[in-house]
Amino acid sequence: MFKDASLRNILNEKGFSLIPLLSFEKTELLKELYQRNISDSSIHGLYANHNKRAYELNLEISNEILQIVSNDLERFFENFSFYIGHFMVKEAQTKEVFKLHQDWNIVDERSHPCYQIWIPLQFTEPDNGGLFFVPGSHRFFHNYRSGSFDTPRVAMDEKIELLISSVIVPTGSAFIYSNALFHGSYPNLSGKHRISVIVNIVEKNTPTFYFHKNNGYAERYAMSNRDILMHLPELEQGIVHESLVLSESESAAEHISNGTVNSTDIEVAAAQHKKLYLSGNETKISPVLTAETLERQIDTQGYATTAFLNFEEAESLKNLFHQQCNLAEIKSSRYTTLEFAGVKQKQESCRAIIEILKNKLDDIFLNYKIPLFRFFVKQPRSSGDVDETKGTLTVLPQSHLWYKGVVTYSIPWPYLDHQAQLRAKARHLTLKAGELVIFDNRLIHGSTFNSSDLPRICIAGRITHQLSQYYSFIKKPGSDNRIGVYAEMDDIYLHEKFKGDRAVSETGAYIGDIQQIPFDPKILDEHG
Repeated sequence: MFKDASLRNILNEKGFSLIPLLSFEKTELLKELYQRNISDSSIHGLYANHNKRAYELNLEISNEILQIVSNDLERFFENFSFYIGHFMVKEAQTKEVFKLHQDWNIVDERSHPCYQIWIPLQFTEPDNGGLFFVPGSHRFFHNYRSGSFDTPRVAMDEKIELLISSVIVPTGSAFIYSNALFHGSYPNLSGKHRISVIVNIVEKNTPTFYFHKNNGYAERYAMSNRDILMHLPELEQGIVHESLVLSESESAAEHISNGTVNSTDIEVAAAQHKKLYLSGNETKISPVLTAETLERQIDTQGYATTAFLNFEEAESLKNLFHQQCNLAEIKSSRYTTLEFAGVKQKQESCRAIIEILKNKLDDIFLNYKIPLFRFFVKQPRSSGDVDETKGTLTVLPQSHLWYKGVVTYSIPWPYLDHQAQLRAKARHLTLKAGELVIFDNRLIHGSTFNSSDLPRICIAGRITHQLSQYYSFIKKPGSDNRIGVYAEMDDIYLHEKFKGDRAVSETGAYIGDIQQIPFDPKILDEHG
């Protein structure tokens, strides 16, 4: 169903993905649809309109959701059919965790995929009822799930906490997941209802069913979207209406008992799919490197080095630098075209660098886009290999996995009081001219003092997945632990109003805030 092969592979392997789906205007249309049909006073706990309202109204809501989102779905999917759409709301100040669970299967999952598309109508993160899930869990049990077969529901405990990943979903983005993926939602501790739209899609022309448990057999009843909306209250109790037509039946003797699935069962199943995790419960949505060996190095160590430019290509970049920058006029000991050049110059530098590197980048990266490339000078050396006497790059292996909070100029760096420990762990890279260092943006890194006689010149850039969205993170005034999030344009770094992330963004739009995660200095001792 996915048009993009890489996203299709991610869904097959991990059972989920995240895409930027709707414009602001489309999100507002969904909000208006909600406000016209659902009263806030009717929301208690976890609310889904498709089993709380009259069938005719639910069908109308589903059809209106389809009209709003259909064109956007077609940008990402092909050969698919819209099944149903509905609103799922988590009441404000709801302190209960929605248990880890699976959704009903409505197709034969052995041969056909079926996806839920979860679209929040506000910025959604763990503190306001955001989702959590177990990567790869759509492949755990191959079970039937329905009102009569029941569905697994597993309470949060220490085992589950080590297995789940959480996801922050900005307004307009969509979290896509297999109906079989184990997922749940955190308490909504905010003062507002968390409102989301859920759209269910299947492959075009794929038969859809209600799977009914009957004396050791799985009976399949043909189930259109109209049927499921009309009979959902009965089906949730395992009652099949006499108007429904039995299609076929097969033995369910080997079927697991959904009601007995517990955290140990999830733990054992997850151990068989451990390759899906980078470290602990961290997982990656989409790779951007063509070589799996480089991808693994960056996932585990936080960085990798590889041959990149030949002598002529390195010389062409050096000549470009001298055309655009006058070394004699550079007074700062640390100079970048991003920080010190004018808007026109930094835009021209970025475009020219990318033009020279494009073919080389295509050999190493896939499904990528580039927000920035810049020249980076550390006085004083300009050519040759780089070692620790010439301002070389230093890295702390695995440090990209040490802290999961926000790092931004508007709040103190969490490692500020531990720099002596960091220096003791640092690894100095000896690099040949033209070599490339690729590192996770979260990796702790720096450079040594340049004690040589000439400037050290390099290029530095950022590369992200083509579906990435960019944000600024600014500490909220008057709060010690809330970070404001601002949606930004793709050209944020090259925009004339860009001022870094030291103050409230002028180029972006406020979309919500997140809880800052406290830093535990014990992590430094744990990593030697």
